[in-house]
Amino acid sequence: MLRVRHLDIKSVGFIGTLATGICGMVGMIVVGFLADLARKRSPGGPLYLLSIASAVSCGAALLAIWTPSLGIMVCALCVAGATASLYIGPGNTAISELVPAHLRGLGFAIAVIVTNLCGAALGPLLVGSVSDFMGHWYPSTSLQLAMGAVSLFQIPVAVIYFRVGRWRNLGALAAQ
Repeated sequence: MLRVRHLDIKSVGFIGTLATGICGMVGMIVVGFLADLARKRSPGGPLYLLSIASAVSCGAALLAIWTPSLGIMVCALCVAGATASLYIGPGNTAISELVPAHLRGLGFAIAVIVTNLCGAALGPLLVGSVSDFMGHWYPSTSLQLAMGAVSLFQIPVAVIYFRVGRWRNLGALAAQ
């Protein structure tokens, strides 16, 4: 937002707090409630919800990156912020349901390591590397291109959530 939108640091801080802090907290609470409702409908329901949330988060991030409107960008960032951390509650619940009891500690540890390694550690490095690479051909939009490209990694995540949800439902049907 500083480099592309030319906003001052206070505005960036406010938008970041609104989008990831406030909207993120509200999103986690709402999705926790919705995941419980989805679980009552089918065993894979919460995973379907996570699949939808990943796809929505990807679309909102892409809209925020590419829209010329500051207002639309803030709204899109709020949607992306509200959906970005939704995996925490339903994802941890899925791990506790899918992983055998004697391996749950390891299952949670692997999930946290993969999430933090891919998102927090490698994400900024990948965005920077892609931006530097694309800067030779597209100097004015290389950062936007890089952020958009990295946002697309949420699509395979959405597919994985959907497939595991389907597998859970099929397993429940077979058990009946």
